[in-house]
Amino acid sequence: MEINLVCGTNFHLIENLITEIKNNNNFEFERIDAQAILKDEILNRISTFSMFSEKKLIVIDSLLTKIQSEEKSGEWDGFLNNIQSSESENILYLIEKFESESDLNSLKRKNIFKDINFIIKELNVPSGRGSFEKINNWVTLKEKQYGLKLTNNQRSVFVYDSNRDYLLIENELLKLSNFSNGKEVNEDDFNNIVSISKNYKIFDLIDAFFSSNPKDISITINKLYSSGINVIEITNMIASEMHKILQIKFLLNEGKNNSEISKNLRISSTFYFNKLTNSSRKIPLKRLKIIYESLLEFDLKCKTKNFEKELELELLLLSI
Repeated sequence: MEINLVCGTNFHLIENLITEIKNNNNFEFERIDAQAILKDEILNRISTFSMFSEKKLIVIDSLLTKIQSEEKSGEWDGFLNNIQSSESENILYLIEKFESESDLNSLKRKNIFKDINFIIKELNVPSGRGSFEKINNWVTLKEKQYGLKLTNNQRSVFVYDSNRDYLLIENELLKLSNFSNGKEVNEDDFNNIVSISKNYKIFDLIDAFFSSNPKDISITINKLYSSGINVIEITNMIASEMHKILQIKFLLNEGKNNSEISKNLRISSTFYFNKLTNSSRKIPLKRLKIIYESLLEFDLKCKTKNFEKELELELLLLSI
């Protein structure tokens, strides 16, 4: 039997491929969730002949993940070998989705890959950061794939305000696609849906803050003000990042590795995670706590008292 493996980090393209498999053939199609049924039932549904066409196309989600998790039991020994050696005309598609390529590569190193001749199609979101030109071309391509109608201003947010992080951009484009249904998105809705601009602009301020550079702090904070982000938003964003940095600090002290920490905090962007982790490693725990507590106190003061908030936030960042 032919066994195909469709895997990767780009869930959207994987689902598109499954739709093509289903719609572009005249064969019976069946999709199975391996986590929801037992081994014997999976085998039965793979092996059963079609009553409506000469073969069946069987798509199974997360079968390899299931086999890997139950590997020590020995229950799955020879399972895929027996399927591959069968003379059935059915075609099997194994679907494996991963949050990161490192998880995918980890699975590919397992014994399960040694004896099976998978026909592999890997669909991944590009990792790391690209040049401005590459990001612009990639966003244009994704815009067509997702049926989006972005304005030049909206497109520039992804190119210039995202730190050129492919995975982050992919997630935000998918959010827009689900919202827009092929229609144009007005600026207010765009700003409410897309979070990368605010979240990533704050990194420049945090970098200036940690390096104790008064000039850069002043320039960066005024850029944030001019882009429409107010004092309370800036305070909350910095506090949110500090909270994550503190969490990473505690988890590192517990001996957790990067993979465990990113999963624990549900951070899928490599650039974002590395940015937080590097800050966590450099800054002493005592200072991180003081910064976080000072920001919370300042936030409360902003909400309960009248004072020159913009000036005092800048002075606070220069003093802690």
